Amino acid sequence: VSNRFLYLSSPIIKLMDILYSCLRQAIKVKSLANLNEQILTSQNIPVIVERFINFLFEHGLLSKGIYRQAGQETKIKQLLNECLDDPFTTTLTRENYTEHDVANALKRFLRQLELPLLGTRQNYQAWLRSTVDVTMTSEQLIQYYRALLKNLKQHFPVNYLTLRSILMHIHTVAMLSDVNSMTLSNLIATFGPCLVSQPATMP
Repeated sequence: VSNRFLYLSSPIIKLMDILYSCLRQAIKVKSLANLNEQILTSQNIPVIVERFINFLFEHGLLSKGIYRQAGQETKIKQLLNECLDDPFTTTLTRENYTEHDVANALKRFLRQLELPLLGTRQNYQAWLRSTVDVTMTSEQLIQYYRALLKNLKQHFPVNYLTLRSILMHIHTVAMLSDVNSMTLSNLIATFGPCLVSQPATMP
């Protein structure tokens, strides 16, 4: 990855091994459930998200029913485990995974976040309000959403930037709905639970 190489050099081989081992441990992703524990790109979004989106941009945009068709469960679990071990894994190739495997892995990654992309439970309730408050005009809704996004950007910058990246990707997929049959409404229905999902303990 450009500008992200680190070169180590030492005449003492044992010292090199220790340094390398410590660095590998330091950058190891502990869990996929926390955005702030992920290795981030220069745009401050998780490497795993960027790689999945790039893979789908190359192999999945024209695939009929992308994000609706199921992937292979064993492949989805395998891919997420490999990314947990190393987000830069070289196994993310067309030979190893289909576009549906990767699309479902992306949705599962988002769905399993301890803190959903839209933020805390309070944020969740605030977003929910906009869907049930029939007194709000279109202009008021736009202002309301802008305020919510500003709050998200201020308090959860990684969530905000990741959400922005996902929405841009959704827009790209929807632009090719004549080919892939995934209209914007289809994609919203598919991604909605992934963006606002809450822990199972939530009443």
